[in-house]
Amino acid sequence: MRRMAAMLLILALAIPFGGVAAQDETPTPAITITSPAEGAVLEDLDAISVSGTGTALFENSLTVRALDSTGGILAEVPVTTDAAEMGETGDWSTTLSVEVAPGSAGSIYAFAVSAEDGSVVAQAQVNVTYGTAGPQPAITITSPTAGAIVTNDGAINATGTATAVHEGVVTVRALGAADAVLAEVSTTAEGAALGGTGDWEASLAVSVAAGTIGKIVAFSTSADDGSVVAQATVSVIYGESPMRAIRITGPAAGTLVGTLNGIAVTGTSLNIPEGKVVVQVRDAANNVLAQQTVTSSAAQGEGTWQAALGVILPANTAGNIYALVTSPADGSVLAFDQVNVTFQANCTPRTDWTTFYSVAPGDNLFSSAQQVGSTITELAQANCLTNASVIVVGQQLRVPNPPASPEPLPVELAITSPAAGAVFPFPGTVSGTIAGAGTVIVRALDNMGNVLDEQRVDLADAGPFEVELSAAIESGARGTIFAYSPSAVDGAPAASAAVNVAYGADTAVPVVFIDTPLPYSTLTEPTFTVTGSTESVFEGEIVVEALDAQGNVLVQVPATAGTSEVGGIGEWTAEVTVSVPAGTRGSIVAYATSAAGAGRAAEARIDVIFGAPAADEPYVSIVSPLPNTLLPANEIIPVAGYSREAPTFTVVIALIDWNGQVLALQTAPTDPETGFWRAELLPGMFESGAGAHIVALFATQPNGTVTETDSLGVIFETAPPELIG
Repeated sequence: MRRMAAMLLILALAIPFGGVAAQDETPTPAITITSPAEGAVLEDLDAISVSGTGTALFENSLTVRALDSTGGILAEVPVTTDAAEMGETGDWSTTLSVEVAPGSAGSIYAFAVSAEDGSVVAQAQVNVTYGTAGPQPAITITSPTAGAIVTNDGAINATGTATAVHEGVVTVRALGAADAVLAEVSTTAEGAALGGTGDWEASLAVSVAAGTIGKIVAFSTSADDGSVVAQATVSVIYGESPMRAIRITGPAAGTLVGTLNGIAVTGTSLNIPEGKVVVQVRDAANNVLAQQTVTSSAAQGEGTWQAALGVILPANTAGNIYALVTSPADGSVLAFDQVNVTFQANCTPRTDWTTFYSVAPGDNLFSSAQQVGSTITELAQANCLTNASVIVVGQQLRVPNPPASPEPLPVELAITSPAAGAVFPFPGTVSGTIAGAGTVIVRALDNMGNVLDEQRVDLADAGPFEVELSAAIESGARGTIFAYSPSAVDGAPAASAAVNVAYGADTAVPVVFIDTPLPYSTLTEPTFTVTGSTESVFEGEIVVEALDAQGNVLVQVPATAGTSEVGGIGEWTAEVTVSVPAGTRGSIVAYATSAAGAGRAAEARIDVIFGAPAADEPYVSIVSPLPNTLLPANEIIPVAGYSREAPTFTVVIALIDWNGQVLALQTAPTDPETGFWRAELLPGMFESGAGAHIVALFATQPNGTVTETDSLGVIFETAPPELIG
């Protein structure tokens, strides 16, 4: 800059008063890539020819890179143009060599930097494909077909095809219960070794109890590391099925069944797959009112099972208890039993009390009576409670008034440690303060909004709190410590706080943070402000996006972080306007691209809800638990939310695994004044570490048409592993 200032001063002194001196304009640095062309396929990866032009480049120098699809550098060479003098245009050419899988996407990037500050003054880029991808490894099983009954006392013949597998080798296995290997053979698909497709055939000798459900699996492995590169699986039944039976032993057919304290169902089973029994409460029209999946004491042979289902029905309602067993192969019903009953309390409940209260953890009849403006005696008589000291979580009580809302938290929740931008180790301690008694839940989130760990603390009085968090994440990764206090009414965050941190170590990598809004916020206005910070981001430029729950981009806004130095820390602000139905779940994403312009160098994401429903709009929403909550495996799941048009519609809450299987189903009455509802889902046995969806919906009666819905994902927690790196 000093050199430029001196040149300007000399020119100014050379211009006489009253006249203008003639001068040449300084050419602008520029680069072009003439070869390869945009979208070209580069077949010779050992000698990629690249050429172009350069204008007004310092010392006629530039750098040429081969990049992968994420912006990673595959090859780099310095190049000089043949310009005769400084400031002129000259040609350049070079050759690059890369090692990458044929068919991989990438780009050729050429750039020149300033001699003064190293910033990029000229650049050009073309997208390319490195080589032609050959056929991808693939395997099919043509026989047996899914759900087939195959012999179990001799040879099982399996056939299929294979494409582009190492030496054409296919391994075929017969699996039994719990995926135990019953038999294994290797065979060869002729013509599949050199990228072609060939047929294979195998014979498996299996001896297993008739009716055992299993799988036929065919796979091929990599010649490099032995990993599976292609696989096919079909479910089968070995041998003719033995007699399968499911029986309901209680309640007996034709009996009166009380509902206010939950419905206990018991039964027996004989030779049922995986020991799984689905138990349902149905009305007279066979509409499913409640459902629970339980596990029998024995899958093979005789076993026993029991279930507990909660449902609210008027007295003297006809219905039935239904138990069924389905095939893991195709979902067909293998066995079922049904008993017709009449749902009735042991006395007549108060029908003039039309408001229902769902018993929450920690409630007793005295505390419940206080919340609804009643007494223990009144509640016991109104709900036909034979033992006033025994109420259970999720039990629906008729009450004279809606539960009184507690006073809001007097002050905001605060995180006192770690500080914003600090290094947070795993395991590490989070400290804070809150005024008023209640619960504080603390989450460790990565920068994509995933929950790494979650802990809670119950406080009897106002004051400090402290929890320890532990999780597995790469050392140096960025994330957020988020703390909130759930409302005593609905479990939604009544107060919250967040700080951005570096997990394990503070590494010099590009970073993007979202500071506001806080995670899980409801953005009540269509236009809202998003703020954040960056570090080591090229030119401080980022992109802010609003996404729906399916990841579709609703709107995209550019922003620039102000910083006084290259690669420094800067803050940014973006105004975002989203046009979607109020109550739509989605996310806000902020990201920075790499200096090469290919791929994202840093990214941050938070979950939000766009808009609040208008007063005259029907809707249903889940406010508790929060998305991605870590739930204890195999325990009751409390769910709460709000709906409008609750007197007209029934709210149905379901727990659905990632394969689409309904694990638990519950109907929930809503408060006619507030629209509030609460349910307690009993999922039965659930594999730790697996995920599921909680779905709430309106369903008209009696045809079951779905009109409004809301859903979110949860995870059944596992023990946190050690920090990586």
